Amino acid sequence: MCDCNEEEVLLIAEENHVQLSVGQRVMSASVGAVMTSLLVTPLDVVKTRLQAQQQQAECFEAKSPASCKRCTHYSFHNGLIDVMLPKSLNPKTFVTAEECPIHFRNSLDAMYKIAKYEGYTSLYNGLGPSLIMAVPSTVLYFASYDKLRDVMRDRFQWGPILTPLVAGSSSRTLAATVIAPLELVRTKMQAMNSPPSMFRVAQTQVRSHGVCSLWQGLSPTLFRDVPFSAIYWLCVEEVKERAGSFIRQETRRCYQSPSMGSFAVSFVAGAVGGVVAATITQPFDVVKTRRQVFDYATDLPENVRASESSNLGIMRRIYQAEGPTGFFVGLAPRLVKIAPACAIMLASYEAGKKYFLTTNCED
Repeated sequence: MCDCNEEEVLLIAEENHVQLSVGQRVMSASVGAVMTSLLVTPLDVVKTRLQAQQQQAECFEAKSPASCKRCTHYSFHNGLIDVMLPKSLNPKTFVTAEECPIHFRNSLDAMYKIAKYEGYTSLYNGLGPSLIMAVPSTVLYFASYDKLRDVMRDRFQWGPILTPLVAGSSSRTLAATVIAPLELVRTKMQAMNSPPSMFRVAQTQVRSHGVCSLWQGLSPTLFRDVPFSAIYWLCVEEVKERAGSFIRQETRRCYQSPSMGSFAVSFVAGAVGGVVAATITQPFDVVKTRRQVFDYATDLPENVRASESSNLGIMRRIYQAEGPTGFFVGLAPRLVKIAPACAIMLASYEAGKKYFLTTNCED
């Protein structure tokens, strides 16, 4: 296989009218999704354990579902997608400080003690259920972005700023909308002792609450993920365009490998895009997390749930209680997860595409 950089491979593929198959795109995105999840999952497990250690009885005092005693579920993020998991799946995690024999001082201390006293596999609690949603969502997201970007750029001649903004937000909206009913059904099945088939659960949901109820909870997800995706892809394309040559040149000088240069460009672009997008959209993430507390709390009057779980109401309460800085609570831990997750996912996906394109050209 030739050791070309990404631009050379794309040029050869274009000249020979070589394209990636759907299966090859699926494989590239799937490998990236699994690698990203394996890296980021322990970080989220540690975050959840630290939050659970400071559980609050009242919804208004809790910063997340994991830290609220009333919530039946907690938010799990494997670097690719948020899923709500029942607390009953991990009973050791959600106990009071008095009942827990181990106290965690910080993230490193928590990671060390979890691995030592509960085994390394405990650092991957929740990985299986999250991958069921993460892999198809990631495949659809990345593949649709590639297609939309190419159509907007090549056929409609859209500019370098508008193209990633629209393609990024559209692809995220598409992926989230398609996955939302599956996520809702999966969450309901996990809460049942003897769940019927997915089709039966979905059918019952539609009969009881209507077709639109399959997408309940979608708006908070789009509220954060659509602007994140638009900003992320804009930064990725800008870094590739403006700094790609420099990064590739410096990497070649150190490693004497064009392939390593292409990987480095995608890695840096993904990390930069993730950091910038996460920082700008942190207020949206804070609001979404606080809203989940009210959505999954038990014994809460419906009028209180409806009034307190609106985005505007939550934003007003955060500002009054914590000021502007309240919208950036938890930014540092989020960046620790987002930066490597975005870097590894994008670099793995692009490396997979390059491999298959090179193979197709040789065939």
